[in-house]
Amino acid sequence: MTKQKSIIIALALASSFLSGCTHQYKWKEYPISDRIPNNSVLQVRTPVAVINGQTDNKVKEIGRIGAHKYQGSEQQLSQAIVDHLKKELAKNSIQVDDGSSKKLYIKVEHANLVQGVWQVRADMEVIVTTGDRIAYKFEIQNSTPTTVPRAYNGAVATAVVDILNNPKIQAYLRK
Repeated sequence: MTKQKSIIIALALASSFLSGCTHQYKWKEYPISDRIPNNSVLQVRTPVAVINGQTDNKVKEIGRIGAHKYQGSEQQLSQAIVDHLKKELAKNSIQVDDGSSKKLYIKVEHANLVQGVWQVRADMEVIVTTGDRIAYKFEIQNSTPTTVPRAYNGAVATAVVDILNNPKIQAYLRK
């Protein structure tokens, strides 16, 4: 009987390992204030609306390391960029108002995780469309030697940095 219990326990553990566990991605702010221009450089004088432009909220696997699967959606990643962008604008005394006519629509078109030998890399294609209906495409990559969530948190932060440092977006925000 002891041998049978051992076999059952071993099979249960093996089954658990092979099937893995699933984690839901949850955004956590990554500090970036030192990498973005302040309002004395941006010179934004009117409120800005930052809007999630991704309507597809289908949850899917956004990364896997070993038996650990991470799930999220492009809408969730878009919202993380929106939230982080709003925080950075507010930190720089730029008024954020969802009713403003000056709008930035943020849409993560595609997100993918690439696993390397010593690191993981989150790749995202981000489209920023202004209220003038001009779209700008950002290819975002962030590598980390640690976890899938950290790779995506860094990619969200990198997107915010790239958006606020883009001269054409800066010119739109100044008008």
